Amino acid sequence: MANQQKNSGTPSPSSESGDPGNGPGTPGARPAGPWLLPLLLCVVLAGILLLLYSRPWANESQSGAVRVEEGESRSDGLATGSASAPSGWLPAPRPAGKTVALSIDFGNGATREFAALPWRDGMTVADLMEAARHFRPAVRYTQKGVGAQAFLTALEGVSQQADSGKFWFFEINGKRGIRSFGIQPLLPGDRVLWMFGPQE
Repeated sequence: MANQQKNSGTPSPSSESGDPGNGPGTPGARPAGPWLLPLLLCVVLAGILLLLYSRPWANESQSGAVRVEEGESRSDGLATGSASAPSGWLPAPRPAGKTVALSIDFGNGATREFAALPWRDGMTVADLMEAARHFRPAVRYTQKGVGAQAFLTALEGVSQQADSGKFWFFEINGKRGIRSFGIQPLLPGDRVLWMFGPQE
C-alpha cells in the first residue's frame, strides 16, 4: 500500500520529458546552447581559411606555370602552363647565348622593350615576333599573310589606322625595313624597333 501511494504520486518533470536528470529542477542541469558559440567560431574560421587559400595570390609563389582560363588563347605567351596549373606566372629566364633585341614605340611616348630574345640561325623579324609571343611577359600581335606578303596589322592591341595613315613599321639598327618582316633576316645583336605612326 505504501509502495502504491509512493508510485502513484505526481510524475516529476524529468519523467515527463523522458530525459532523467536534466529536468529544470534537477541539480547540475546545463543550458542547451553553450556549445553553439565554439561551433560557430570554428565554422567562421574554416570559411576564412578556405577563402584565403582559394585566392590567386595564395599560389603565386608555388610555380612559374600560369593559369589558362577556359577558352583563352595561348598565343599571348602568358598561358604556357596547363589548365590545371596554379594561377600567376613568373618572367622567363634571360636567354643564354646569342640574342636580338625588340622594342615597341607606340608613338605617344610609351615604349616596351625586350633587351634579349633568343636568336637562331636563319632568323627573320617574323621569327623574332613569334619568339616574343611565347616569351613571358609576351607580346600580342596579328598579321595578314606570310613570308614576303606578311603585314603586321596590330601590335599590343593597337591596330593600324588606314584612315589617318598610321601603320606599324619596323627598323633594324636604326634603318627602315624595306621588305616584309616575314622575310627580313636578323643577325645576332640586331635591334628591331617597331613604331606606330605615319609612313613617310
